[in-house]
Amino acid sequence: MQRPVYIVDTSSWIQLVKIYPPSVFPSLARRCEEMIKVRRMVSPRPVLDEIREGNDEVVAWADVHKSAFVGRSGATVDGAEEIMRDHPSLGGSVDRRLRLDRADPHLIALALSI
Repeated sequence: MQRPVYIVDTSSWIQLVKIYPPSVFPSLARRCEEMIKVRRMVSPRPVLDEIREGNDEVVAWADVHKSAFVGRSGATVDGAEEIMRDHPSLGGSVDRRLRLDRADPHLIALALSI
């Protein structure tokens, strides 16, 4: 049986760092780092872009854990574009030229591609 892969949204990383910090929950931090290392806990690159809109400890955490953020592939960009066409209420945009788009369609496309 294949082990699950967790696709993580911006708000979940923020919660992990701010509400459940490694200094208070070291075993949770270790387990998350283990899953990141083996690519079982990932986010699409636009999640990192959203995190970097802030200027706090979450940005510092994300910079240390860059491997948690997977790059865009043609399939996930195409999937995100299709999701936005079918569900415009998600907001944001999907633009191949822009680095900053809203992450939701990319999260869904990544989840569908796994």
